[in-house]
Amino acid sequence: MKDIASNLCYYDKRNPDNNLDVMDLEDNEIEAAKKDCHCDNCFYGRTKLAEYIIKLKGQLNSTIAIPLSD
Repeated sequence: MKDIASNLCYYDKRNPDNNLDVMDLEDNEIEAAKKDCHCDNCFYGRTKLAEYIIKLKGQLNSTIAIPLSD
């Protein structure tokens, strides 16, 4: 999951390499990508793809497998 999170916006606190300062983290102001952000991840579309993968993983984790009978 860390490899996916590293593709989120540089200002997303879930990104282990985020560019947030201590004040931003304490104030909890920044939850996800900034609007009109031009960090490399947002610029190249990595943020949208990472968000989509995280969403899909959440859906897969909440899905219950039902065995099919013959």
